[in-house]
Amino acid sequence: EKMTLGTNQLSVFKKKKVSVLFPHLTLCCALVAYTMLGALVFMQVEGGRKSSTEQEYRNFLSSIVKMVQNDTSKSEQLFLVNKVVVKMQDFKSIWFQSPSRWNLFGSVFFCCSIFSTVGKSRASLHSANC
Repeated sequence: EKMTLGTNQLSVFKKKKVSVLFPHLTLCCALVAYTMLGALVFMQVEGGRKSSTEQEYRNFLSSIVKMVQNDTSKSEQLFLVNKVVVKMQDFKSIWFQSPSRWNLFGSVFFCCSIFSTVGKSRASLHSANC
């Protein structure tokens, strides 16, 4: 009878442990699946196409290289630096938003950054009212 009671207690303990772990494991698996699905969607939507600004970016870089190469006043480096600084004001940040950056790793990173920041502002507003 003691053996049966011990086995029943062990069985109840295992059931409680599974009932506690199952929701957490399910949530983790769902989060991984959601992340991978989102990453695949982002890869298809944002990546996989030719950049419309790549040639413009290459032309911009080429103009800076030519400016530096054609500078004959080797004695005045500060003047050349100022010319490059002025030219860099024409730089467009969209040139860094290349479709080739939307690989699987970049897409997973984007998904993780999205769902890890959701709700932060609401939590801080709620805590400010307390």
